[in-house]
This record gives sequence, C-alpha cells and structure tokens, in this order.
Amino acid sequence: MRFLLILALFVSLAGCKKGYDPALMSRLNAAEHKLVGKYKLEIEVTGEGSKQFKEIMQAMAGKDGDTTLECQPDKSFQMRSSGVNVHGTWTLEKETLWLAINKVGDQKPSEIQPFNFENMKSGFDLSSAERDKFLKDFSASMALEQAESLSKLRVGVDGMLYADAGEPTLFGSFTSYFKKETQ
Repeated sequence: MRFLLILALFVSLAGCKKGYDPALMSRLNAAEHKLVGKYKLEIEVTGEGSKQFKEIMQAMAGKDGDTTLECQPDKSFQMRSSGVNVHGTWTLEKETLWLAINKVGDQKPSEIQPFNFENMKSGFDLSSAERDKFLKDFSASMALEQAESLSKLRVGVDGMLYADAGEPTLFGSFTSYFKKETQ
C-alpha cells in the first residue's frame, strides 16, 4: 500500500511541468503570445578577424555564462548578462520589441555609474572588500550597458529577436540576435 502511494506521488510530481500561467497567456494577442519564452544571445561575425573575435567573445561568455532573456506573459522580462540579472518590462509595437530596464542586480539603472577605465586602480591597491565592490559595480555597469544595447529588438519572421547591427570593428562586423530555446 505504501509503495502505491509513493508511486502515485512520484507520477503526479513527474507529470507536473512548469509552464506559464494560462490566465496571463490568454490576455496576450497572437504576436505577444509568440514572444513568451526563453532566449539565448547569439553573435555572428563576418570579416577578416571574425575567428579571433568569436574566440574572444566565447572566452568572455564562458567567464560569466551566456546572455539569456526570458519574456514572461505578464510582460516582464529577465535578462542574465555579465553574470547579473536584469529585470524590467517589455512591450511590442508592430515588429519591434522594447525592453524597459527597471533593475540591474539589486540597483536601479540610475544608481549605476558607467565604468571608467581612466579611474581604475590596480587590484593590488584594493582591500578585499573594495575589490568585491569594484567587481560588483563593474559587472552591473557592463550588464546595464549590454541590456541597454539590446533594449530595442526587431522581431523576425523566423522567431528570432534581432538587435541593431553593430558598428564594424577591427575584427569585422557582427550581428546579435536572441534565438528562442526549444522546450
């Protein structure tokens, strides 16, 4: 008897799949409905130095993880960038997805100081607490900068969310887009 109860509990827990709230999903129009889900940032590079640039980008992504975006049915979003969570709201206007940033980590965007390399001290000149604060501030600044650069996305017919093309660099030109994760 106990075995059957345990088996029934296991089967019911295994059958429960985390999904989005159906009531919230029903409030979205068809285009908005398609946006709800998880995405991963991809970067395509073309040009002479594209291989080196891609290696640099992969090394940087490996340090703090991939940049991800999740659009929720309540029209909120969470982006993970530079190891920091970015929260806000999203709106869809025709084929443009706008992300309004409300929080970066535990700070409002207005509380984050842009990172300034000119004022940077050597890590050896900082105490452990100062170094931790510096790293937290640096990560928040980088996350905010990336999130702001991705705050206007074009919704492609292929379901991808495209950022504006980046300026040509020393390594070539690149295109950033969020690819929806399959579920």
